[in-house]
Amino acid sequence: MESLVLELQREAYHQQTSASSLLRKAYTLSRKLKVHKFTEWAELELNGYKDSKNLPEYRSLNGEIKAFNPYRGYIPAYFHAEIESLIKVKEIFSPITEVELLVKQGEEGEGMLMYKFPSEIQLRLMEMNRVDFEVSLHIPVSQFNNILNKVRNIILDWTLELEEEGVLGEGMTFSEKEQQKANESSAPIINYIGNMINSQLQQNTENSVQELKVGEFKVESLVDFLGKLEKFQDEISDPELKRELESEIEVLKSQVKSPKPKKSIIREALKSVRNITEGISGSLIATGILHEATAILSSLNS
Repeated sequence: MESLVLELQREAYHQQTSASSLLRKAYTLSRKLKVHKFTEWAELELNGYKDSKNLPEYRSLNGEIKAFNPYRGYIPAYFHAEIESLIKVKEIFSPITEVELLVKQGEEGEGMLMYKFPSEIQLRLMEMNRVDFEVSLHIPVSQFNNILNKVRNIILDWTLELEEEGVLGEGMTFSEKEQQKANESSAPIINYIGNMINSQLQQNTENSVQELKVGEFKVESLVDFLGKLEKFQDEISDPELKRELESEIEVLKSQVKSPKPKKSIIREALKSVRNITEGISGSLIATGILHEATAILSSLNS
């Protein structure tokens, strides 16, 4: 009986086998070799990702923002750079089988897939453009196909590593020594996958926001956040809220400059910032600030 490693390697090298079939076989192989991190990745690809926390970078796609003109069809739509950065990226959480279906649909069509924005965001975008043209995100199908290719390449690299280490087994059976070697040789591949997880990503949903990795708190994470807060301050029309936010910005700035920043002070200032933004609806920047403040607060508590 042929080695499962070599069988999977051959199928990953050729294009006839679908990415979903490769993943099911890779999932089986990783379970038998007890390479738990690889199993976790394969399972997420097969079943879909629940949130941005574990989403690999290759599942973050860039599209073009277009508005529908009833007389000319779809035309390019332009926004402020910060707004555009929030809405031009689409995170793909779907199981790999759904990605394959999207690729098929796109290739049978015009080679482009379109995503419409939620109603609240749509209204806000139309107000910004000062026209009643519906705005949508258009992504080339080639970017969805790239997800399938990334998955295929990860599996191919892994099986090549296993072969180089002599982890072939007999059919679907592996010795304890092979299991140990598999875990050691899989480390570079797992690190590669891991480096693409928890990166700073953006999503095109009602909660579109560039997310921060929730891990150990570092005061440096406040520097970029403060820049966004100052821009957000210019958008606030309520004088009282504006002064309140300005006060919290100064508090956070003082903690960034302090040789011994106090988490308790930072935490209270961020809570106040969160309360301010929660009271402002219909603002994309406010939505981003709200979620980023929440992410930093989570890192303070971890």
